[in-house]
Amino acid sequence: MTNLNSFLKIGLALSLILVAVAPSKAQSGNQSDITGPNPVEIIPTDSNDAEPGKSSDTTGPNPVEVIPTDSNDAQSGNQSDTTGPNSVEASPTQDSETENIEEVQTNKVAPKVNRPAYESLLQKANFKLAVQLQEEFQAEEFRNHLGIELYGTLPAVEDVSEKLYELWQQTGKKAAFIYVSSQSEQLETFTIFPQTTDSNTESLKAAAGKQSSSSSIEEVTLRETLPDVSRQILLDQVEKFRREITIPRKRKFTTYLKPAQQLYQWLIAPVEEQLQTNEIDIVVFSMDAGLRSLPVAALHDGQQFLIEKYGVAVVPSFALADLGYTDVRQAPVLAMGASKFTELSPLPAVPIELQNVSIGTWQGASFLNERFTLDNFKIQNKQQQFGIIHLATHAEFRPGELSNSFIQFFDERLSVTKLRKIANELGWSTATTSPIELLILSACQTALGDEQAELGFAGLAVQSGVKSALASLWYVSDAGTLALMSEFYQHLSQTPVKTVALQQTQLAMLRGEVLVENGKLKLSDGKTISLPPELAVQGNFNLSHPYFWSAFTMIGNWN
Repeated sequence: MTNLNSFLKIGLALSLILVAVAPSKAQSGNQSDITGPNPVEIIPTDSNDAEPGKSSDTTGPNPVEVIPTDSNDAQSGNQSDTTGPNSVEASPTQDSETENIEEVQTNKVAPKVNRPAYESLLQKANFKLAVQLQEEFQAEEFRNHLGIELYGTLPAVEDVSEKLYELWQQTGKKAAFIYVSSQSEQLETFTIFPQTTDSNTESLKAAAGKQSSSSSIEEVTLRETLPDVSRQILLDQVEKFRREITIPRKRKFTTYLKPAQQLYQWLIAPVEEQLQTNEIDIVVFSMDAGLRSLPVAALHDGQQFLIEKYGVAVVPSFALADLGYTDVRQAPVLAMGASKFTELSPLPAVPIELQNVSIGTWQGASFLNERFTLDNFKIQNKQQQFGIIHLATHAEFRPGELSNSFIQFFDERLSVTKLRKIANELGWSTATTSPIELLILSACQTALGDEQAELGFAGLAVQSGVKSALASLWYVSDAGTLALMSEFYQHLSQTPVKTVALQQTQLAMLRGEVLVENGKLKLSDGKTISLPPELAVQGNFNLSHPYFWSAFTMIGNWN
């Protein structure tokens, strides 16, 4: 983790369109709810000061100029957005302060973004400022919903591109980062590619049909605007897609294909050529509100699913992802879960799921039912440093306040709002301990289409203080979940990149290499797993329909 005394420098043009009850002494535009020793300020630009022909990409009655923070004023750990695991952090408050902080956050008026003004600025901004605006917008959205303070600096385009290059060199997998902005009257995507070496820069530009330019930004970015795709049109198509893919009785049909193909044409096709030219392996999305529960892996080009071309992951924003790389293949696993509940439906495959996690190459500990308590969870985490936390239990991200969402332990429900306190108590968010590399919620479901529920789901890694989270958007069948989790750990033991392991798992299911036959689950490596009686009677079926595999989403660090 980077220095904990750093602060989030929110103060670009977006701060001018935050609507909130502010203290009277605060100066308009120059104060942020996230205060620090030297926040970036917005200084109105006098039109007389502008050079002819350089009137800024955000023209209007009062354009703004960003005044960068003097590096001498920055505290240790803030010098670079890409030197540490992540550039924006959630505040890891001390246990003694947690309750007071939570109370203050509950009572204060959170700033709201004036969406029309934000979109207007975004449309007029150049690429660099547009990225900053979207990073700020996402930070405000998640800060308000999660109720936590954020620290660090917002990344510039160069920082994103350099970090993508660094991760490519470390993992051998090349990722592109796409911001998706669904505006009232148009759809825009902003794609950033890893920086390129001098030897292939000219060939990439030639393949993209670009003229030679001295600007390195142009070499690694692509902005696409679809003026006829309004936010309502897009969300209507997203709703059709989710409905067709999630209804269990439609698992024998392909009615999801039409909306899947339309969404592909809007979101992926405009950047497809550049993705191929840059030989991209993984596509990482930072989605706008209303799109965060979109199962992007199942988008379809008419011939193939997106997952057949790329590994996919979602993040709240680039700054809100802990991007330090660690090979998890030797990480110890804490596997806990329950098969029976007093108020919720049983999960009969959980005992087998936990057993599969605990055998083979994976080392760690496993606890079922009565031993799956919050107290035991804390004890185990304090006794040993785990790299992967696997919770095979019900978890729900519900509409409304974050406190409505929960993870079900055997003896109690853990509100997601308390998850941050538990993480702090266990030291997950401190600089003295190694972070949790991966949190898995295998029986998770989200109120699809609800923006508040989506914020909880997409912000899971931030809220829990872990680097990555793997969770399902909707509740998949017991056999389907057991299949995906068993297959995932098999691939994760062989590949050093989590998103690639998930992609290989989803492809194995899509291709019919994972199926239920004669009361047994058959995996792609030929291994068979006997199903419990409740599931064995369901007959033979394969798991190729995206209902079974596209719900599972990698959130946060995709490496």
